[in-house]
Amino acid sequence: MSEAKRLSREQWRELIGEQQESGRTIVGFCRQREVSVHRFHYHKRKHLEEATGRGFREVPDSARGAIRLIRVGRSWQVEIERGFDASALRQLLQALG
Repeated sequence: MSEAKRLSREQWRELIGEQQESGRTIVGFCRQREVSVHRFHYHKRKHLEEATGRGFREVPDSARGAIRLIRVGRSWQVEIERGFDASALRQLLQALG
């Protein structure tokens, strides 16, 4: 897919969904589809803002890898590794708040 062609919002939503389902990294997926990584992140953030009514939230470094947020329909499921530090969970909840 060439960047010269403008994609609609729906096409971006489809691409974002395909990337998530593929299990590939954003960089690898975008390379394969010939889509700018920068534009992909921009549209992914916009899609998230529309879907949740909120802007982008950064996950604190202490929570990365130990917490997984999984989209289930219109809600989110949180998976936490055994032995996870409760203070990191509080940081995550504050970041999402």
